[in-house]
Amino acid sequence: MLSDNLHVFNGTLEAEYRDSPRMKDLMTPTDRVRVMLADHHGMVCDCLKNLIESQTDMGVVGQTDCGVTALRRAREFKPHLIIMDVTTEGSDDIYATRKISEEMASVKILGLFGSLRASIISDMLKAGATGFVSKEHPFSELLQAMKDVLSGRIYLCPKTKDVLAKEHVDHCLGTAHTSGQDLTDRELAILQLAADGKSVKEIALVLELTPKTIDACRRKLMHRLGLSSMA
Repeated sequence: MLSDNLHVFNGTLEAEYRDSPRMKDLMTPTDRVRVMLADHHGMVCDCLKNLIESQTDMGVVGQTDCGVTALRRAREFKPHLIIMDVTTEGSDDIYATRKISEEMASVKILGLFGSLRASIISDMLKAGATGFVSKEHPFSELLQAMKDVLSGRIYLCPKTKDVLAKEHVDHCLGTAHTSGQDLTDRELAILQLAADGKSVKEIALVLELTPKTIDACRRKLMHRLGLSSMA
């Protein structure tokens, strides 16, 4: 039987079987991850479909526009994963994401974007999105994101993390400015490095200071800016 010959691990076929040239012929539609593409640009959808279809354990079950149309098509296609183009406005995408998450809780939604504000990323995540990938990244980045979200993890590509970190730093600096607090060059450097995800030891190494000094500065900054965390 087919099930006796397929090895499955975390919802995807093991590499030794996945790479077999006969695997796609052996697999039935129910064996493969059902992917729906939601993008305003037909050419983008076509390119993504060709790339995804080249994976033996994934298949595109439908293509559609974003927003409310994506919600209707999700009900029809019943995908495991939706790759949704997220625009700079974002309101329709956020609404569709929230409704899909409410009606089909098991469906994973992966946002694909060209340019995006941190507020939209945050609102999409609150609505139920499980990851973000910039269109600047290669397909291998998107593929990794798909596998991660299908395994139950949140995936944020490097560009997404940069956008969120910049917003965090801008907020901290704005808080310092409106409260009349002037930060020193050292404090600004620590704030930026902390927002980039650096640990106390890593910041100390970059600034050539002791970890104890960095930790003391971080605590002082958090107190001055009223922050519970600088990560």
